This record gives sequence, C-alpha cells and structure tokens, in this order.
Amino acid sequence: MKGLILGCSISAGTHKLDHSNPLGEVVDNQIGWYNFLGISNLVVYSFPGGGYLNYATLLDKINISKFDYILLQESFEPRFLLTNNDDFNYTKANDIDHYTLKDSCKTISIRSEKETTDNQLSFARFAVAYISSINKPCAMFHCRRDTNQFNYGNIKVLDVKPSIDEVIYKNPNYHNEMYMELGPWQQGGQIIGHPTLEGNKAIGELVSKPLQEWLKTI
Repeated sequence: MKGLILGCSISAGTHKLDHSNPLGEVVDNQIGWYNFLGISNLVVYSFPGGGYLNYATLLDKINISKFDYILLQESFEPRFLLTNNDDFNYTKANDIDHYTLKDSCKTISIRSEKETTDNQLSFARFAVAYISSINKPCAMFHCRRDTNQFNYGNIKVLDVKPSIDEVIYKNPNYHNEMYMELGPWQQGGQIIGHPTLEGNKAIGELVSKPLQEWLKTI
C-alpha cells in the first residue's frame, strides 16, 4: 500500500544544533520518524509552522486517489499558517518522497498557544471536519496531550503516547536545547527544540505498531 503522511516541522526531518542559524537548528530532510515505522512506499508533506489548516488545503489540491491511506501527525494546534502558494523542497531517500514547504511561501503564521483565538480554533475544526469527510482511510496520532479540542469523526486516533510531551521533551538526548530571545517554546529564554535522530527513532517506534495494526483493518 502507498501511504501519505502529513505533518509540521516535527515531520520535516532530523534537526541538529547550529548556532550560526538564526533559528538555532538545521534540518536534514532525508531522515525523519517515518523512516523508523518499518513501512515503505511513503510520501511525506511537512509544513513547518503549519497544521490541520494546511493539511486540509493540500488534500483539497492533490490527487489522493493514488494513496491507500493517510496518516496525520497532529501539530501544536490550533495553528494558523497562510501561504501565497504551495512550493516545496523535494528529497527522496529510502523509498520515501518528502516535500517540505519553503519558508518563502509563508505570509501569516500564528503558532504560539498564547495567541490562540476562538476563530483560529474554528478554522482548525473546519479543517479536521473536512479531512474526516474525505473518502480515504485516515489515522492520526497526538504529539501533545489531547485537549479534546476536536471531533475527529472518521479519522482513526491511534493509541500512541503523546510523543512530544511524554517522550521527546523528557529525554535530553531526544531533542535540541537552545537559548533564544524569542521562540514558540520559550521558557526563560531556554527553548526545547525539535527531535534529534534518536528522538525521531523514538517517535517511529511509538507509532509503528499501532499504525501497522490499523493498516491490517483497512
């Protein structure tokens, strides 16, 4: 079967510290948590700073008939990322086609939980409802603890421990730690960054078994 994976920067690849980069990290797009699922024939779209609104927009544009199932990596919702177009960087490695949204496409980005508004949550809920209505087997897993913001409808919620809160953030080998003046995860200037290679392995191992069990049912 051919799978389509949609995610945010957590799905962009393996992040490494780089103090010369204004963001504090650089990313290797050729290897991410999906490389450790034990599943091949995958296409990945990652939207750094994005979420359900971007996933729904993409699904409305592409031909999903060539995919047998969809897997969603839930982001730090609700997020509001608008783009002037969808232009992606492309890499291929280990039978995985990976498309990462270019920063040059972004026009408006609201992703801090402190900036969340009721309208922003409504947009995300509309996006989830649209995805649920698509005639294609679809599953998701939580990166953060479930806050009961969404009715997932026909989207299968995989029984996966919240990978970011419960695994990645609790093990210093699984994430980058940076100091920046501002950032989406700022705590006194100390920011917990994205998953390392070991962190991506941990996410892949968490998701692999529940995903493969679900795939047997579709």
